[in-house]
Amino acid sequence: MQVYCYVGELTKLPQEREMLNDLLYRLEQFQSDDWIYVFAFAEWNAAEIDLVIIKSDAIIVGDLKDYSGSIYGGENGEWSVDNVIKFKGGS
Repeated sequence: MQVYCYVGELTKLPQEREMLNDLLYRLEQFQSDDWIYVFAFAEWNAAEIDLVIIKSDAIIVGDLKDYSGSIYGGENGEWSVDNVIKFKGGS
């Protein structure tokens, strides 16, 4: 798989840099003729976005967090990590 990565302002958080490096490594391991673009730590319409992945058939937006455990939640609803940390998603 051809992986193209563009990094805006590099995050000061070492765990986010580590997660990005791990993601890129895993993407490069896929055997495919497809391409993928990764935009990391960029500003889009004055909003800081950790991760935007563009493939031929999908656009994925991600926010990198340093949590461990199982994450539960739904679109625009409450989220929790192992039913301990709760926060509300959505706009």
